[in-house]
Amino acid sequence: MTTPSTSLGIAGGGLMGCSIAAAFLRAGIPVLLYDLSAEARTAAPERLTAELACQLSGRAEPSSDDLAEARRRVAALFTVTGEAADLDRAEIILETIVEKSKVKQKFYRGLDKVCTGEKLLLSNTSTIRIGELARGLDGTKHFSGGRFCGFHFFHPVRKRSLVEIIRGEGTNVETIARAEETARRIEKEPIVVSDGPGFLVNRLLNPYLEESMTLLLEGVSPERIAAACRAFGMEMDPFRIMDEIGLDVTMHSGWTFFKAFPDYIQSGDLLPAMIDDGRLGRKNGRGFRLYRGRGNWSDEGEADPSLDALLAPLRARHQTPSAESGADFPLGAHLALSGRGISDEVITMRVFCAVLTEARRALRDGIVDRPSEADRALTRGLGFPEAKGGIFPWAESVGTERVKGICRGLEALNPKYAWA
Repeated sequence: MTTPSTSLGIAGGGLMGCSIAAAFLRAGIPVLLYDLSAEARTAAPERLTAELACQLSGRAEPSSDDLAEARRRVAALFTVTGEAADLDRAEIILETIVEKSKVKQKFYRGLDKVCTGEKLLLSNTSTIRIGELARGLDGTKHFSGGRFCGFHFFHPVRKRSLVEIIRGEGTNVETIARAEETARRIEKEPIVVSDGPGFLVNRLLNPYLEESMTLLLEGVSPERIAAACRAFGMEMDPFRIMDEIGLDVTMHSGWTFFKAFPDYIQSGDLLPAMIDDGRLGRKNGRGFRLYRGRGNWSDEGEADPSLDALLAPLRARHQTPSAESGADFPLGAHLALSGRGISDEVITMRVFCAVLTEARRALRDGIVDRPSEADRALTRGLGFPEAKGGIFPWAESVGTERVKGICRGLEALNPKYAWA
């Protein structure tokens, strides 16, 4: 195997950092991983080997041959360090550290002090606007807003073919072209989007998660919601996604959208209550489900009987609109907003009409120019069923006028359903 001349430096040795490193090693590209935590540095080679073996095999349980090949590549192409100055050896630096703007900006300024030449700087941020992060580059010698953009991977990296490239206001054309080329070298499909809250993919993910939590508070069981979404064709149900991401990270992302769009996005008290109860998701074994083996990604979790006790007071406080709201929802005799009477079809229509109206707003806001780009983001980045083609072809298959009528009726439930 020939080692390419371009090497990558990754800052952040957590789950996502190691998953991204594995994607580059799979393509034969050397990786230097930096993390301040000695614990993270110690765990990184083993974690990376396991993930790389899965990526090489395409299976959650790789063979012994895949594991052997992964170990060989990690030994030959991977270096881990606790010294930020070592990142100067890389031509491209990809930052995957904690999702806090001030922390990232401080890292950029510190990195500038130990680098000796101009670098291409990429951020795997999932929620923070690139323009905001770019302000941390002001006054640096080796970085600039022109050579900086978002380079956002999706979990799980081995199953998601998309990389979201976010163009900041000052990002130059050459940087975007180089980022696209980098994505293609690791056999990922780049999608270039404009800067904005949540960019494109997470902006479309948020209503999938938010409406599922609303249904949960209305009395629908998480098992029914999950089953309805999987029957629709989603690769992962919303509760599994939140458990995988981490409920703390999901809550932080939700606040980003609440601050950006307070006129139609609700803050909610479900995730704070779950976090206060010690539920962070797979990473600590408790979330919407229970997980026996935290590192066993094929474990889909099991129902948690104690969740109902946590939900009971939240459901009692939750204000559910009346079924006599006058909404035009031609899926039954009434809206069936109570969880006890709701049908699977109403569940999926509520969830995916919320995704549809957000996709329409993203187009209106210029995040992408064409509906087909939103469809590609959903199918390649979020596991939306390929057979349905995306949210816009799905709406056409149901009947655009029918869907429009449903959304207008559902505005009584929440203004997020407004037909933009």
